[in-house]
Amino acid sequence: GTEMMNAVNWLTDAQTRIVDYNGTKVHDGFLTNFNAVWKGSKGVLEHLRSPAMLSKDYDYETGDVSENNEQDRLEAIYITGHSLGGAVAFIAALA
Repeated sequence: GTEMMNAVNWLTDAQTRIVDYNGTKVHDGFLTNFNAVWKGSKGVLEHLRSPAMLSKDYDYETGDVSENNEQDRLEAIYITGHSLGGAVAFIAALA
């Protein structure tokens, strides 16, 4: 959710323009936040494209996974949240 002392969160909330996303009208600030979380270099979408990144032993610096770790198969992703996080979870469901 929105953190009281986080200026970025407040700026996100202040972007009040409504935009279209996959046929649904959404808050521009929430969509901007979603895009950062979903599409960023360490975002959800990148993790889905590179399953090794889901390993707890994944090294973001080298892109390596410990050889001793057997990769578990991804069965489901649950995206939840409250306030700002809830809005981002809703937009993720539209993606």
